[in-house]
Amino acid sequence: MDKMEELYKVVNFIRDYRKKLNITQEQIATKLDMSPSFINKIENGVKIPSLTLSFLILEAMKDIYMDETGLYVDLHFEDLFLLEHLNSK
Repeated sequence: MDKMEELYKVVNFIRDYRKKLNITQEQIATKLDMSPSFINKIENGVKIPSLTLSFLILEAMKDIYMDETGLYVDLHFEDLFLLEHLNSK
């Protein structure tokens, strides 16, 4: 798998995870104090998030979900560790 394929895998994971939790881009943007259009650009592969930002986005989704449902959600960070590999190149 080349670098771009790995990056898109991470972007797709973020988008799919958000949809699975029924969270909007606007909710994430508000939680992270950024624009919804920036979250949209990440999900569409226009902007590639750093490892740190990827973790922040997933943590925001977890917090939003827990606030809305009162249920704990287990995050699967292993897919994001691809970014560590990519950032070291």
